[in-house]
Amino acid sequence: IRLSFVRGAHLELLRQRAMGRFLAAAQDAGIPLMVLVPHDLVGEVGRIAAEHPGLRIVLDHLGLTPYEVYDDVHAALKPVLELAARPNVAVKASALPASVPDPFPFASLHEPLLRTIEAFGPRRVFWGSDITRLSCPYRDCVRLFTEVLPLADDDREWVLGRGVMEWIGWTAPVGRAP
Repeated sequence: IRLSFVRGAHLELLRQRAMGRFLAAAQDAGIPLMVLVPHDLVGEVGRIAAEHPGLRIVLDHLGLTPYEVYDDVHAALKPVLELAARPNVAVKASALPASVPDPFPFASLHEPLLRTIEAFGPRRVFWGSDITRLSCPYRDCVRLFTEVLPLADDDREWVLGRGVMEWIGWTAPVGRAP
């Protein structure tokens, strides 16, 4: 299930901590959640993960606020990297070109992404594009992970799809690799 807590009544549900019964039910049912929160509420994801240790949570867009451009991604990722200590939290490295001012090859993302992969491990960092708001060609978003970042082939496989498939319980069709 994907939940968006970025504005209005949905944001208030998160701020007022009014999701307890839903979160407990998702945990009991083994349903993973993907959550979109404003950057200033990344800590709430940590609180939820602590209160529901059996609930698998994926933080969208590395916890960066949609449509905000960050001059210092390192600083913005500090609260996100703290979530790596929670084994029930993973992150989506999605829509990132839209969050930085530089063009391909998005040099300002290289070190923060490598630090994120190191902190969470490649099995808990999931590539994504969010093509609806990319500030670059889709191909460049893909190339950042397939050609630019210095990842071991096995790590790249986990980040580019195998990890999210395992996290949410998807299986590849017979005869096809994830």
